[in-house]
Amino acid sequence: MELTQKVVETVLYEGRSYMSKSGRKRWSQHLLWDDGLPGFGLRITSTNRKSFVVTYRAGGRKRTKTLGTADKLQLDEARRLAEEFLASAGEKPPTKTSQPEIEGVETVAQLADAYLDSHLKGSAPSWFADQRLMRTHIKPALGRTRIAEVTQTDLTSLGARVARRFPADARRLRPLLAGMFEWAEKRGLWSRGSRRAGSGAARRVAAPDAEREAGAVTPPDTEPEPQPEPPRSVEELTEALRDSEAQRRELAARLEEVSSSGGELLARINDQAAAQKDLEEDLAKTRRKLDRARADAEALPDPEKTARQLHNLRQSVEQLMTRAEEATAERDKVAIKLADAEVRAAEHGRKSAELARARNKLEERLREEERKAAIRKAQQRAGGNRRSLAVGLTAG
Repeated sequence: MELTQKVVETVLYEGRSYMSKSGRKRWSQHLLWDDGLPGFGLRITSTNRKSFVVTYRAGGRKRTKTLGTADKLQLDEARRLAEEFLASAGEKPPTKTSQPEIEGVETVAQLADAYLDSHLKGSAPSWFADQRLMRTHIKPALGRTRIAEVTQTDLTSLGARVARRFPADARRLRPLLAGMFEWAEKRGLWSRGSRRAGSGAARRVAAPDAEREAGAVTPPDTEPEPQPEPPRSVEELTEALRDSEAQRRELAARLEEVSSSGGELLARINDQAAAQKDLEEDLAKTRRKLDRARADAEALPDPEKTARQLHNLRQSVEQLMTRAEEATAERDKVAIKLADAEVRAAEHGRKSAELARARNKLEERLREEERKAAIRKAQQRAGGNRRSLAVGLTAG
């Protein structure tokens, strides 16, 4: 695959563990080789430590040299160092290969096959894993979709759906999708700014949230909010605890509201699915009537009446098909709203958990302050009793 800075930052270790001859547990190497510069690649350890390496031959043996770690060396600088090292080692400069045949590639399934055969096969160590991800996740979801109609929202939504059920696959699927469609964009098959016809404002509004959930959109850098100084007295702790409780209640109310709206959206989706099923049944019945009318057209005594009936049946079929398409579009919009509601619910849940943890800390500090205050009062009373006893003894 072609290494990019995004791939270097997001890819994770996908090797396997095995037992050595001495009985110790070992981990296999995970290497990603760059198509643009043969011999240059990225090595990932089992602890997700990444380093740039270059392979060369010396004395008839294949050797590997480490150029530097990915946290201290940028991709462009590492590629430049690799080119200089290969040139000094006597390696032949890399030659640009001709672009693979892309004629007839129109759907995502065809793009996946072309990407595997022309780009990954024989060069990527994880070719079999990428083939499994395309077969189990990409093709069932987007296989029949035309490449030009695929949007960035479709890719991030697919990554989010896979992440909810298969987190391990999602970590590999996101860079695979990015590399595949970047490969298609360089060959004029896909444009990053493409938008599917008929997608309204709801898709454009839901796109940033879906991308943020899938990890494709990086939120803008913001300055960290100043942290308040910790309260020092019992009164300040009590006031802070009250504020925390009020915020917790507000978040709980908002979370309940989001959950209820999500339930309503799910009910609407079910209603839309039931309505679409009814429309499909009506469409099948109308088609059967149309077929019977065509078969009995010669036996009818009035040809004009038969022609009118056929015309009416055709109009009914067209109307039912239009209604079915509208119902499908409405169901897609409701599904997008439901996904947005789930994202907001997860965010509110996270904030509620944080407030609960902060509240527990404040309660612990409040109990500690009360205990210290009680100890100070007890010490003061003990000191007063000692002074009274000393005065009494002196007077006696």
